Amino acid sequence: MNNKINKREYNSLVEEWKKIFDTNFSVYIYGAALTAKKMLKMAEDTGVKNHVAGFLVTDKEKNPEMLDGLPVKCIYDFDDKESVILVPHLGAYKVEIGKLLSELGFNKIVYADIYINLIRNSSVVEIHDECMEKAQSKIQIIQSQKSEYEKSKDKVIAEQILDLLKEGRPDFGSVIFYQSCELIGILGQRPSLYRVFKYGLDKILNKKQSVLDIGCNSGFLDICIADNVKNILGIEFDSVHVKIANIVKDYLNIDNCEFINGDAVEWARNNRKKFDVVFAFAIHHWLRLESNEFVKMCDDLLNKEGYLCFESHDVGGSIGESDVQFDECCLLFSEKGYVAINKGLIKDDGCIERKFVVYCKP
Repeated sequence: MNNKINKREYNSLVEEWKKIFDTNFSVYIYGAALTAKKMLKMAEDTGVKNHVAGFLVTDKEKNPEMLDGLPVKCIYDFDDKESVILVPHLGAYKVEIGKLLSELGFNKIVYADIYINLIRNSSVVEIHDECMEKAQSKIQIIQSQKSEYEKSKDKVIAEQILDLLKEGRPDFGSVIFYQSCELIGILGQRPSLYRVFKYGLDKILNKKQSVLDIGCNSGFLDICIADNVKNILGIEFDSVHVKIANIVKDYLNIDNCEFINGDAVEWARNNRKKFDVVFAFAIHHWLRLESNEFVKMCDDLLNKEGYLCFESHDVGGSIGESDVQFDECCLLFSEKGYVAINKGLIKDDGCIERKFVVYCKP
């Protein structure tokens, strides 16, 4: 399976990226850490590095004077309000930085995470393993059971929700979906059925279980397993994804999935219900909790003898140094007596490698 964006769309977005630099204004990258350096590397790879004037940060004391030969300046002392500011951050960080820049009078703010994802997507490689073979086999069965009329309806709904995705431009998925929904023929960066087999969910899910998905994106993985469990609740910070999840759920007449828009941490603080299975797929960094707080939140949400499927961010260091928080959390789960029944590495998008572990709560 190859979830790579098609060449026409890829070229179009590279040109869109290059147009950002085709102005008389200076271009600065917000931040001076790993993500900012990746954005500079992308500018170099696409032939526009000479247009980048430097980096902007909120705390000059914690950052170097120079980075890769370019100056690092404090945003509060920077007076060129006409500069183009590239913001490569995601989630709440992106919202906060955008708000700060607007308050300081900058009006040429470019949320550039979409371009990072697209350049990265150009190097995706195909996956060939036993789990992919199982996923492909199931996809063939699903498609063979559909009439041509049903397939045509699937294409219509897929085009409709892709338009919503492009218009909304959420953090994860915008030109192509972050998750696949093989039930209606949608391919995304991360193939849902492949992940089900890779995590071993097909071996632990049953019709008596209630499932919680923290940060469910468009809910496509949940929709793919809906027939195997009692009910599913997905919580997602981005309203565009929630809207898409509910459209697809209703289209497929799935009545045991609920998708809600909100802050998962705030929701968990007020929640009193426990679940038999909890999904925490590459979400801990974005929740902005300390490791012990994250582990306590998951533990409070999970029934005894329940399952926690926990996944890291990019172990290559896209959000930090090899995602040390994932390792810290795993140690804390072990200290609580959680037993790992499956663990390994997953590179389901053919590009980013993540660790995962499926725990059983004592």
